[in-house]
Amino acid sequence: MAVATTGGSNEVSVRLSTGSRTLRNVIYNGRNLVRGEDYTVSGNTYTFTSAFIKTLEAGSHKITFDMSSGSDPVFTLTVKRDAPPKVVTTKTTLTIGNPSMLWV
Repeated sequence: MAVATTGGSNEVSVRLSTGSRTLRNVIYNGRNLVRGEDYTVSGNTYTFTSAFIKTLEAGSHKITFDMSSGSDPVFTLTVKRDAPPKVVTTKTTLTIGNPSMLWV
């Protein structure tokens, strides 16, 4: 399992050991992902692009590695939304009767 946020240039990599089997497709939500667009490959490392990750809603997503034989490995990618910007109050004056209090 891996975690990514929806903003920035997040990429997520996973290593896949195929043994004597070959990879036929990488599948998400019933569709074949596009090599070079949704993911890249370097040796046995598959990297899901930030462009692909940005298309996903927050939550867990199962990505299946469709192998030529045997069971198909399933990778879970959890996407978190970026945190909303913080609102920072530098000074607030609260007057209750007399004297006033300064909150910093």
